[in-house]
Amino acid sequence: LPTVDSVKADRERLLLALKESFGLKRLSMDPMILQKLPKTLRSTEKGITAIIRDRREIIDTQIEDPLNLAGIAFDIGTTTIVGYLMDLITGEKLSVQSGMNPQIPYGDDVISRISFCQEEPQGLKKVRSLMVQSLNTLIDEAASEAGIAPDQIMEMTVVGNTAMHHLFMGLDPQYLAMSPYPPVLTEAQDIKARDLGIQIGASAYVHLLPLKAGFVGSDAIAGILATGLHRQKETILFVGLGTNGEIVLGNKNRLLCCSTAAGPAFEGGHIRFGMRAASGAIERVKIHPNRYDVTVKTIHNQRPAGVCGSGIISAIAEMIRAGIIMSKGNFNEDIQSSRLRQGEDGWEFVLVW
Repeated sequence: LPTVDSVKADRERLLLALKESFGLKRLSMDPMILQKLPKTLRSTEKGITAIIRDRREIIDTQIEDPLNLAGIAFDIGTTTIVGYLMDLITGEKLSVQSGMNPQIPYGDDVISRISFCQEEPQGLKKVRSLMVQSLNTLIDEAASEAGIAPDQIMEMTVVGNTAMHHLFMGLDPQYLAMSPYPPVLTEAQDIKARDLGIQIGASAYVHLLPLKAGFVGSDAIAGILATGLHRQKETILFVGLGTNGEIVLGNKNRLLCCSTAAGPAFEGGHIRFGMRAASGAIERVKIHPNRYDVTVKTIHNQRPAGVCGSGIISAIAEMIRAGIIMSKGNFNEDIQSSRLRQGEDGWEFVLVW
């Protein structure tokens, strides 16, 4: 604390302590931190903890022990938004939340939504507002489940296809639908959460991963990073299936990528019991290799209502593994199971009675 002999400003004393103890120089401090710094410094004799981002900026000061420090990562899909809340100190997963993208009424696909933004005077503002509201709701639900306050979330990372990225940032998406489909920007962005309307820590940032092209977004980049594809010697094929699907082929020497509209094939299009990844959708399937008993996992553990994309892939993989589907894609009629039967349109295998 300051004395008569050393009347240094609170900010100056904190910066000096960080420089002398950790060699941190030229740190900036978010103005929001300055508002609470005097009381924070004088509320304890044990010292405080400064939360520093990228060794550049003080984004929070805390007196709690242990520290409450969380981060949340969102994949903003055209159809579904999923968020993972993580403890930034232990790496523990605290909560997983998901919901339908609220922009769906303005178009099932990215082109329809881009058209809406072009045709409606306030179209972009409207769809962006819906997205931000949905993200804040999922943040509240995740924080509540984890037993923390939303303002204890000090970092948020966002990935998505290029159109969802632009709509979240409020960038004009119209030229994404016109050849040669140029995005407004491709570089990674670090933006104050409060400037985007995201209700987490007052000084927290939202980090948006870089884009590659008009229809190869940061979700594909995140997939490459998560799988380590860019470090592999072997040639590997990475497939990201969503409303907008991406395929990446290559290794540490070279990566090739492309995209396609995959949504209708995996979100209920022409599939009798197909549905979007909503509550009650079967997302995982397990089949006993000898008895052919089936165990399913549904979203939110609700009564099965249909099968979403991940459930379709899981079911097919399990049927191949159990010998129910043969190498040519047809059912193995020699299987002795009441689940394999003749239906109105041919052979079928029952997942849920």
